[in-house]
Amino acid sequence: MNEKNDADFRNKRIYKFEPIIRPENLIKEEIWNSIVSWPDYVSLQTSDEHGAELKTMDDLINSLINFLEPYRSLYAFSAISETPDKIVIVWETINDVIDELKACLFNLLHGYYRVAASCLRSGLEIVTIGLCFCISCDDDSNSFIKYNKWRLCELNEIKLKKIFGDSYEKITKSQIVEPLEMDLKSRFFGERFYSIFRHKNSDKDYPGGWLIQLYNELSNFVHSKPTHTQEKLSESSSEPNYVEGSFHWIYKLYLDIISLIFLFIKYMRPDFSLTDDIINNLFDPKDFRQSKFIYSAFCFLYPENKNKINEVYDGQLSKYELKKSNLL
Repeated sequence: MNEKNDADFRNKRIYKFEPIIRPENLIKEEIWNSIVSWPDYVSLQTSDEHGAELKTMDDLINSLINFLEPYRSLYAFSAISETPDKIVIVWETINDVIDELKACLFNLLHGYYRVAASCLRSGLEIVTIGLCFCISCDDDSNSFIKYNKWRLCELNEIKLKKIFGDSYEKITKSQIVEPLEMDLKSRFFGERFYSIFRHKNSDKDYPGGWLIQLYNELSNFVHSKPTHTQEKLSESSSEPNYVEGSFHWIYKLYLDIISLIFLFIKYMRPDFSLTDDIINNLFDPKDFRQSKFIYSAFCFLYPENKNKINEVYDGQLSKYELKKSNLL
């Protein structure tokens, strides 16, 4: 490793809180180094090269935390109420998703790319299931009972294994998502990628909507498909390793997942509007061009933010055109 730079804040290690008592089972230095030193070195490499991307990812996590804050007291009341509000489902869903996004960011920083991606799949599963229960609340008086059984793992094993697929199926059939689906179909008719919820159709060589495509891509990491193993992502290293291409791969998937989460939030809480910071982070992130498909979906579901989304997205497209012309 390079010589220590005393001016670099990353060289310092401190307790967040001072220990109350003297440690009685302190780890040995060689064990600490075996566990921590190499991933820590990778984190320095990663943060040397990708400070802006890491900031975008962390800012978006904080935006989700800020989204929950106004509902804190409502959640506390509803959680103990005999007639709980949907905010219970929203709060617990987004809170769980935040944990997965934090874990993804931490593992990405330290070069554990496969694990980082598997966290994203967990987040996608959680938010899909949460959205399904929120939608069901309007039509099914037993939805909260079913939700609590799922949270407490009181469903039988087969239902627990099928919960994501069943949730996805219910969402695709829900009238609440139909207006967006029809709008996207009218804008992207004839293209393979004009849906969020559409089913895969192998006969017509259609890979399915955006949600299921993301799920299938992330499943490759969970099941360690040969092209998605940690060793492959680390370029045959037996240790975590900084690889620029692997970082950007997971970074793109992260932005896709969190974009989908903010679309789902609008269905969960229709009164929610995007802040300028969220729009800037989603539609003008460093080294990532947001798709016209995602842009169109946000304009449809967030009409109150459409002008700002247009402004940022148009600016992003202009920058990429300049890059192509080698003018930027």
